[in-house]
Amino acid sequence: MLHKTLWLSLLFTAVISTATNAQDSTSVSFEGYAEIYYAAQQSSKSDRPDFLYNHTADGLAVNIAWLKWTVEHNRWRFIAAPMVGTYVNQNLASEPNAVQHIYEASIGYQFRGNANSRIDAGIMPSHIGLESNIGKNNLNLTRSLLAENTPYYECGLRWSGTTDNGLSWAVLVLNGWQRIAVADDQIRPNFGMQLQHDNKKGRVLNYSNYLGSINGRYSAYHNFYATQKLTQGWFINAEFNYEAMDRTKDFIGGSLALGKQLFKDWTVAARLEQVRDVSSAYFATHSIPTQINPGGWSANIDYQPHKAIKCRIEARRLWSLNREPYEDLALYAPEWLYTAACCISF
Repeated sequence: MLHKTLWLSLLFTAVISTATNAQDSTSVSFEGYAEIYYAAQQSSKSDRPDFLYNHTADGLAVNIAWLKWTVEHNRWRFIAAPMVGTYVNQNLASEPNAVQHIYEASIGYQFRGNANSRIDAGIMPSHIGLESNIGKNNLNLTRSLLAENTPYYECGLRWSGTTDNGLSWAVLVLNGWQRIAVADDQIRPNFGMQLQHDNKKGRVLNYSNYLGSINGRYSAYHNFYATQKLTQGWFINAEFNYEAMDRTKDFIGGSLALGKQLFKDWTVAARLEQVRDVSSAYFATHSIPTQINPGGWSANIDYQPHKAIKCRIEARRLWSLNREPYEDLALYAPEWLYTAACCISF
């Protein structure tokens, strides 16, 4: 698949170069990101739990690598970004082959007379959740259980804007819950909304939701998170997710992460998380179809020798609230996962 991605990259470059030569007012920007990792686990005989979608291969591998071109002309914007990595294999396996290696592809228009409102259509980063698939921007190396089981990407139409007081908003019509191709049996539209406030002093408050089809059921999913930069180099992130289910089977999950900058180039962080998934909507396997209810904690240390390079190492422990083993991985007897990563951006 790598050679296909390289040919796609060359095609994007040729098209964009032609557009730039034809229109002097067209601006083109280019950026890239790669996350190389080495992963191991306490029990070498078992695979990663299948509710994890990042850093899933033992040994040395690329989690995600992408190249992004952004073309802007007057009020129009075009973004194209192909990608490769084990993240692709895990997250886009159900998508058609033709789109599995597209990280982002969208066209947008900024409304005339309103510089803070725009509309975009295509494949875009998800509006749900605190963490993204760009590891260098996350406080912790690995992704939380909540992040791993909410969308990393989405496809559809997004109308968004900002205000002068730090409030941003978005309203979306989507193909589905992390879906590029529309499901054959889908008969209802899917919607999303996001409200975020940044006080420009280190605090961000966010609420996002999704109303539509989730794994064959029509439901409403809610995501809340807050980030705060404290004094003396401390950071704190808190996230809470909720989905209404039948009676006492509501999905509830939360995570709390704390970090501190020790020196100019060194940062440490730790995370505690727990999920209650009584209806097994997100955490289930063939051998254990109900009530895995996983949780865990992790600790990582980061070294950033250059603004474009971040080196990270993390130890993570997972457990289950029930006494059943998770296939070959006995989560009730907590399992250690070890990951080292190097994030490179340009």
